[in-house]
Amino acid sequence: GEIPEVYYRQEVLYFNFVLHVLTPDSVSCQTKIETGRLFAQSEAQLCRFSRDIFQSFSSISAFPISEDSACLYIYYLVLFNTLYELIGDRLESFLDLYIPKSTFHLSTSNTYINDIRTAMEVVFPDPRQAAYASSMLYSLSISEKKTQIQLYLQMNKDFIATYALQNRLQGFFNSENIFITNDYSTADIVVTDSLEEPDTEEKLIFYFDSLNNEDAWEHLLMLIRKLYLKKSNSLHA
Repeated sequence: GEIPEVYYRQEVLYFNFVLHVLTPDSVSCQTKIETGRLFAQSEAQLCRFSRDIFQSFSSISAFPISEDSACLYIYYLVLFNTLYELIGDRLESFLDLYIPKSTFHLSTSNTYINDIRTAMEVVFPDPRQAAYASSMLYSLSISEKKTQIQLYLQMNKDFIATYALQNRLQGFFNSENIFITNDYSTADIVVTDSLEEPDTEEKLIFYFDSLNNEDAWEHLLMLIRKLYLKKSNSLHA
């Protein structure tokens, strides 16, 4: 016979939930934001609970959270809480479905994530759920951190080198995160064709002998990426 409307709608809801959890890239970021905005206004129990969690977290967040990001946080919290409501402490077994296996638990230990864990232990009655939520919120939060690398170009032996270096580096990197500065004192990396000693331990000197040296280009790009990751991962909150 014909499937009753209530069962049909329930199947659609389950399918949509599985789609959002197992194939998240199939859902656009804008759709997630709009869905999170709906969750933020809903009086459904899991939506209210997720809003309470977000409010508790936002009071200790080390980084500013925009309105759209807040909607994303609530969206992810509702998905997480729904998933945990369905499978509970079998979450680790659920993660075995992923190849390679994913993980919701971070072994990271610093003041910031410890503060998050403490706050979540108050909100969640289940300590395992609190631990998973803490890891998720920490990962989301550090993605809000705006990291910048400043490069100072000091090329004296080739009069086109500074212009060529600047143009090529701007083609590789987002200028909001990695940019050329005219202030030597604020530079993270000094790129130079002269022998020079750094004036502080934090400043790196990179010797760049020729625009045509592909090995030098490769090493410079690797140095910039490594320093960017190092600064991004350094939390002193």
